[in-house]
Amino acid sequence: DGAARKCMRVLLDFVKANPGGDGEGKERMVGYVAQNSVAVMADILRKYPNRFEKVVDIVCKFGVEGYDEERPLAAMIWILGEYATIIEDAPEYIQGCIDRFDDMEERCQLALLTSTVKLFLKRPDDGKNMVQGLLKKASGVVENPDIRDRAYVYWRMLATDAKVAQQVILSDKPKMADDTGKLDPSVLKTLMSNLATLASVYHKPPELFIAGGKESFEMKGHRKSDVKYDDSDSDEDEDEDEDEDEDEDEDEEEIKERKSKIKSSRKPNSEAQPAVVNILDGIMDEGPATNASPALPLVLDSTKGKGLEIRAGFSRKGGNIYLELGFTNRSNTLLDQFAIKLNKNFIGLVPESPKMSVSPISPGGTGSASHKMLIKPESANSQMAEGVIQIALKTKVGVLYFAANLGFDMLFSEDGQLAQTAYLQLWKSLPNQEADVKVPSLSVSNPEAIKSMLRSSNVFFVAIRQAPTGTHLYFSLKVKGLPVLVELTVNGTQMVGAAKSQDLSLARKSLDAIANKIR
Repeated sequence: DGAARKCMRVLLDFVKANPGGDGEGKERMVGYVAQNSVAVMADILRKYPNRFEKVVDIVCKFGVEGYDEERPLAAMIWILGEYATIIEDAPEYIQGCIDRFDDMEERCQLALLTSTVKLFLKRPDDGKNMVQGLLKKASGVVENPDIRDRAYVYWRMLATDAKVAQQVILSDKPKMADDTGKLDPSVLKTLMSNLATLASVYHKPPELFIAGGKESFEMKGHRKSDVKYDDSDSDEDEDEDEDEDEDEDEDEEEIKERKSKIKSSRKPNSEAQPAVVNILDGIMDEGPATNASPALPLVLDSTKGKGLEIRAGFSRKGGNIYLELGFTNRSNTLLDQFAIKLNKNFIGLVPESPKMSVSPISPGGTGSASHKMLIKPESANSQMAEGVIQIALKTKVGVLYFAANLGFDMLFSEDGQLAQTAYLQLWKSLPNQEADVKVPSLSVSNPEAIKSMLRSSNVFFVAIRQAPTGTHLYFSLKVKGLPVLVELTVNGTQMVGAAKSQDLSLARKSLDAIANKIR
């Protein structure tokens, strides 16, 4: 600690003796000694946080803009962000650095991104405009992937939860410490021998973290006591040759012994061996998983979408309908603002809010959104085509128009389950008129598979009956508050369906939706 104080005094004297001037160009530059002194001071401040705050403000007064060396400039920028609450003019200093952002080296640009975010988190009113402008430039204009990645990480953290971002970015850093020489010499020797293994990462011999693993080995070398010196040059040469021959023989025997052990360990055991588990099984398979959601259909290509390719469809989650969107940005514009509006449609579907939550999509990037919908009967238009929802999407490239198909099964509610007795009573009470459908060739004819497929669409199984005409499956569902009763008769790959409801048109549409799902 005492040495650190002395170093700070000396370094501060260097800074005071080589300040930046008030002119332009070279006359404004901070001296070389002063610049590198600031770089060393930053290291001391990292080592001893909250110890030399008074020095920080003095350093800034002796010149901030006159830095032309990469390491000192990055150190100065770090100081501005780390001590933004102490340095009164920190916003002006950082703004000056932002103006020179394009001319900076990568190390300085990364430091400036972090310091600007720190300034915003510590002094929101002073840093709001700066952080927005810099993140937009770093994520949309700069080509360096490291800078773009850091900008996107900060952008996502600030947009999601500023409090969490504050806890992460402004958290206390671990103290810098030197653990050299703390390892036991015998352990260090073992780790050096196993340098190419995970032992050198964990700082432990292999047998301590691998159950049943190989034992660590040590490098063998000549000991000084094994080396004998002789005054005769010829005798010395002969002894060396003999020693080398003996060493080679010992090495060959050791290698043969190791090979025999390896071969014996690889011989199959007569007892049954446990099956080998492939931890990557299924991850790289090209075929889709059985429970994977289907790919969204393309509704607008990039030519008509002014560089934005859009895929769209609908899903039902938790009793609500959601518009699912997939974006591919083939334009040269960063897309970070989306708003949506639906034309009047056959059921009165409207977005819960016009503004959509979509993470910024850089040129060449992709994005997605899941936007909640509401059904308002007063907004319905019976003249519009059934199953088609016309959509307008406002983006930075303009207003885009497209249509997405809404399957009638999206209207099946989650409370459509009926017990067998209630099903029979309702079936008898409904009019004899039924909706019917015939499917000559089914893609799925197994009753269990049909039950599972329809259950995912809120079509609930009630009963099953075997008859000479085939397998009779009975289901119930609910649409717009009205129950619909369905009977499916499966005979081989053929199916005949019937449905009853108080509203025959609902029964017919429901039955058609079911048939299309298993057709």
